Amino acid sequence: MRENDPSIKAFISAEGTEKAYLHYRQYGPGGDLVGCPNCGKENQQGAMYCSSCAAKLPAEVVQLMYQASPPVQQAQPVYQQQYRPPAQYQQPAPVQRPMMQYQQPMAPPLAKQKSKAPLIIVGVIVVVVVVILAIVLVRPTYYTATIKWEVYTSSVVSTIFVTLYFNNAIEDSGTLEPGYYAYSNSSYQWTGSSTDTLIVSATSTGGLLGSTSDSKSITVVDGGTYTVILNL
Repeated sequence: MRENDPSIKAFISAEGTEKAYLHYRQYGPGGDLVGCPNCGKENQQGAMYCSSCAAKLPAEVVQLMYQASPPVQQAQPVYQQQYRPPAQYQQPAPVQRPMMQYQQPMAPPLAKQKSKAPLIIVGVIVVVVVVILAIVLVRPTYYTATIKWEVYTSSVVSTIFVTLYFNNAIEDSGTLEPGYYAYSNSSYQWTGSSTDTLIVSATSTGGLLGSTSDSKSITVVDGGTYTVILNL
């Protein structure tokens, strides 16, 4: 056997098993060229000696080594066809049902609120009526009479100052020249009943006779007209 050849052992020892295997894969059976392990020259397949350095080519030793301990081949991926059962045993595709959409329950319609305007109007009317009644009941009723008064003076020398009173309340006043008299119409008002007693009085100052006065008392009725004459 030639595997005991020293040159072949030297090649295996120097290059190593892995490189010898790769050399055989490239230049061994099925390859196109045979490389010289001594000088690296590429030789035709089947050559026994290197055409450059005449070294013995170790192709058959590498072949023996490859046959003795072939390298571990890389596992090739196995593509398994996915098993598909016959159509009659296949389960039908699930039916896609539309998802139920949750709808928030609608609130019951609000009860229509009644307008408060009529109540407000009624309330205003009631208040107005109450106010009117209060005014009518509380406010006093006034009665009126017309008083025509005349004031005469006896002084013919000096001017006098005259004051006229209705129930001791000053109604009018002024200066009266000698020989003249004063007159006017006054409206007299009162409350209580339609009949009243009126005191008409007048006083004078500054005359020759000094202070003088006169007064009349009359009964007046609502709507009446009365004449009062006073002498000073």
